[in-house]
Amino acid sequence: MVDEITIDGVPFIAARTAAATVGISPDYLTRWCREGLVTAHRLSSGIWFVNLQSVQQCLAEREAQKALWRAQLSQGLKKERALATS
Repeated sequence: MVDEITIDGVPFIAARTAAATVGISPDYLTRWCREGLVTAHRLSSGIWFVNLQSVQQCLAEREAQKALWRAQLSQGLKKERALATS
C-alpha cells in the first residue's frame, strides 16, 4: 500500500499514519475527513489520505477551543461558589 501521495503539489499521507503521528484515533481523523475539517482526498479504494499540516492545524484549533471551554467553566464554577457562600 502506498503511504504517501502528492496531488497538485500538495503532499498527502495515509490517514492511519497521520493519526498515529499526531496521537489521535484513525476513526476520529476519518470523521474529520468526512466533515471537511482537514484537507483530505479519498481514493476509489476508500482509503483516506490527508495533508498532515492541516491535521496538525485542526488539532491545535481544537486544543485551543478546549482550553477556552475549560477557562469558561472554571469562571462559571467560581461564580457559583461565590454566590453559594454569600
